Amino acid sequence: MTLKDIAKQAGVSISTVSRVINNKNYHCTRPETEQMIRELVQKTGYLPSVAYKGLKTTPDSLGKRVISCLYARTDLNTQDQFFAAIERGVGKEAAASGCALGCSFSAIDVLDNIDEKFLSYSELDGIVVLGRFDEKLVKFLKGRTKNVIQVGLNVSSTQFDQVFVDGYKAAVKALNYLYTLGHRSIAYLGEVANEVRFTAFQDFMKEHDLPVDGHQVWDCIQSLQGGFAAAEKLVQSGRLPTALFCANDITAIGAMKALRQAHLSIPDDISIISIDDIEMAQFITPSLTTIRIPKTELGTMAVKLLNDRINRGHSLKLRLELPCDLIIRNSCRRIR
Repeated sequence: MTLKDIAKQAGVSISTVSRVINNKNYHCTRPETEQMIRELVQKTGYLPSVAYKGLKTTPDSLGKRVISCLYARTDLNTQDQFFAAIERGVGKEAAASGCALGCSFSAIDVLDNIDEKFLSYSELDGIVVLGRFDEKLVKFLKGRTKNVIQVGLNVSSTQFDQVFVDGYKAAVKALNYLYTLGHRSIAYLGEVANEVRFTAFQDFMKEHDLPVDGHQVWDCIQSLQGGFAAAEKLVQSGRLPTALFCANDITAIGAMKALRQAHLSIPDDISIISIDDIEMAQFITPSLTTIRIPKTELGTMAVKLLNDRINRGHSLKLRLELPCDLIIRNSCRRIR
């Protein structure tokens, strides 16, 4: 017997059953419903997990509202400083609002039915999706809970709430900075398909009558390895631009290593700018000029909106856009 079975027999939500079981001070609106749940629990011998499915918090969190993070496009074995920083914001606000932060999950594992812990994790009250949705993930989440919010740089057309920084605007801000420094030969390095940062690059180059050919677009996975491999190909092409716009910091850092191995100086031979402002960006040499995304605030506001929806504070789909800032460091130079 599972919580889902008990909830079905009692005619209530799984969350209601969970709260009755785990919080002795919780009382249903209808006393007879609460009594029915307790009788079913006693009859079936159901025992809640002491660890409450692996909560990151202490046993004191039993009975609290549970919120988990779902990494949409990366597995949990991959170090992703950007989304990890957002998750810390989620955890901070969850604790401040009296919620328990559940386990983090990867959509890659969940959709392949690898992570059975999530598939049986029916007690979740809300899910914060870190990154871009695809149709398979949307369909999966619709069958789990209505309390879902997406966080990231790509605005989606799903029915779920979103807290985001507009990746298109962030890219234009980065490209505008390069343009004011006198750069006219600019290459893009990052993902191309369904990526608003690449769309912004195309539109910006067209608007400023700057040519774009096969030597200025380097499609790669946005990772250290992807950036390194793409930059190697760029060097081998023999068509070096004066500036390189990378879709995110981690890709830029991988590219910088490849450029240094080719004995190219940054920014004397080529300028580099990107988006995110992860912690590593200020400690590499040269320090990376980038667009700062307010990662902690994205996580914080996601939990605030999610709690509001759970509390029925709003029913319409909400989109909350946060601003971004240009952080000037040492990886870009002016063209004289």
